[in-house]
Amino acid sequence: MTGKVHWLRLMVGGACCALAVAAGEAATTVRTIQSGGSTQLRSVAPGADGEALRWFAIAQAPEPIGLISRRGEWYYIRSKQARRADGGELKLDQGRIKAYEKFEKNRELVKEVEENVDAATRAHGEAKVGLILQEHIKQLVAQVSTPSVPDAIKEQVEREVEEIEAYLKRMTTIR
Repeated sequence: MTGKVHWLRLMVGGACCALAVAAGEAATTVRTIQSGGSTQLRSVAPGADGEALRWFAIAQAPEPIGLISRRGEWYYIRSKQARRADGGELKLDQGRIKAYEKFEKNRELVKEVEENVDAATRAHGEAKVGLILQEHIKQLVAQVSTPSVPDAIKEQVEREVEEIEAYLKRMTTIR
């Protein structure tokens, strides 16, 4: 990395992560410090849109949000874009990463989810939605804590957790 480097330390799923971000760089270096003290460095290319990842992650939280559901390996989303014959659900894709990629490409769908989450927050209150999202984070971390979960899925979920945590922090800061 060249130029000024900013370090951010955070906890993700019981592991301490140190993020190094250099202004103008095309990637972020992530150093994960495991509970045993071992470290792992990896370079993470920035997503095309962190906003899409935030809404994808939040949309999977339970009611009153509950926009994305999984049946088997397939991911579905409640949407105005879905046909009535499909029960108001749009099939995203098979597998978490492919479902996210399809979601990310559909800018109207991302905007629709943002609006629905905002409406749920107004209707049920920030405190209730905040508690639901904190519980959702715990469930996500538990889902990927087993050795059988592929690394690509663990990394996707770690990024989703980071986006939800950032959303929660902004929600409490804006008050």
